[in-house]
Amino acid sequence: MIRLLILFLAILVLSCGNSSVADTTSSSEVTNGIAITAIMPDGSPVTGCVVSLIDQSNWYKLTAEGKSTVSESGTTGTDGSVTFDSLAPGSFSIVITGEKVGGRKIISFSAKEKESVTIVLSSLNQISGNISSFAGKPMAVRIAGTDISANCDSEGNFSLPQVPGDSSEIVAVVSANSNSILAFGKGVTGTGSIQTGEIQVEPNAVLLDDFNDGDRFSIFGWFTGHGLWYAYDDSWLGGNSTVIPSEALTNPAIAISSIDAWQGKSMSISFVMGNTISTPHASFACQLREQADQYANLSGLRRLSWRVKGKGTMRVNFISSAVDNFGAVAIRGDFGSTVTLSDQWTELSIDMDSITPEPESAALKAGLRWSDVSDSIRSIVFGSWSSVPGDTVQIQLDDVILHGVDPAVYQNR
Repeated sequence: MIRLLILFLAILVLSCGNSSVADTTSSSEVTNGIAITAIMPDGSPVTGCVVSLIDQSNWYKLTAEGKSTVSESGTTGTDGSVTFDSLAPGSFSIVITGEKVGGRKIISFSAKEKESVTIVLSSLNQISGNISSFAGKPMAVRIAGTDISANCDSEGNFSLPQVPGDSSEIVAVVSANSNSILAFGKGVTGTGSIQTGEIQVEPNAVLLDDFNDGDRFSIFGWFTGHGLWYAYDDSWLGGNSTVIPSEALTNPAIAISSIDAWQGKSMSISFVMGNTISTPHASFACQLREQADQYANLSGLRRLSWRVKGKGTMRVNFISSAVDNFGAVAIRGDFGSTVTLSDQWTELSIDMDSITPEPESAALKAGLRWSDVSDSIRSIVFGSWSSVPGDTVQIQLDDVILHGVDPAVYQNR
C-alpha cells in the first residue's frame, strides 16, 4: 500500500512538472512588437508620457472617414519605456507627449522580430494661425500623420498647443461636418515657440499617394474607385528598355521600399534605355480609375507637387483620351513637363498653366491646350524618354499631391 502511494505521488509530481514546463514555454513565447523608450538629451528616462502609434498607411483614409488613426497607445513607466506586442507590419508614426516635452519618429515595422526604438524628447511646440479662406465654416486642423488636432473658431483662428517636433509641419484642414480633407498648408514650428499669422493653404488638395501602405493602390484611387500604379517598358513597340526591378512590371508594389525613403516608404525604381527604337522609354504610372477606359476630371487641378530623389531626367505626363487621335503612338503629345533629378530629396512641382504637349507632337502643332484635355485624364506617368542607349534613370518618389482637386467630388463615388 505504501509502495502504491509513493508511486502515485511520484507520478503526480512528474505530471505537475511536465504541465509547468508546458505553461512556461507557452507564456515565454516571443511576440513581435516595438519597445519604445523616451529619454531626455542627457539620457535620463521620462516617466508618464503618453505614447501613440499612428497608422501612417491609412492616415488619409481614416481621417477622411472621421475615424481615429491611433493603432495603439500606452504610458511610459519608470524606465521611460512602453512595449506594444503582437503588431502587424506597417508604417507607424510614434508620437510621444508629456507635460512639457514630446517627440516624434516615423518607422517601418516588419513584424519579423521585436524592435527597440529610443526617442530623445524636446520642448513641446505650438502652432497657431488663421485660415481666413474657411472663416464662418465648421473647420478643424490636424497635423498630418498624427491625431493632433484643434477646431477653428468662427473667424478661422486655431491653436495647436502641444506639437512634438521642431520641423515644418503639414497641416490638414478638415471639415468638421463631413471630415473631408480640404487643404494642406504649412506651419513652421521652432522649439518652444508659437507661430502666428496666416497659414497658407489651398482650397482643395488631394494626396495621390505617399506609398506608406506598401500596396499598388493609390490613396486617390480610394476616392475614385481603386486607381492603381503600374509600370511598363517599350517592348510592345519592339524596344528593349528595361525596368528595375523587373518584377515591377507585374507587381509595382515590389518597388515600394523603406530603404533611404523620404518618410515611411517611397517608390524606388530605375529605367535603362534600350537601343532598338528611335524613342526608347520606360515608366511607372498611376491609373486614376479602376478601368483603363475610365477617366478622372482634373479640370480643377492647378498644380502637381511631389518629393523626388534620383539620377537623370524625368518627364511627368498626364495621359488623356483627348490626345489619343493626335499623331503617332511614339510621340502622343500628352501634356507634361521634364525635370532634372537631384541625388538629394527635393520637393518639385508643376503648375498646370505651364505644361505643354510633348515636343514635335501633332498635339503641340495643333495648339492643343491643357483645358482641352484636363477633363479626361486616365493616368499620370513618371518616366523617361531618351535617345541615348544605356542611359539610366533612377527615381525615388514620395508624397504626390494634386492641388486644386476637391476630394468631396469623389467621396460619394
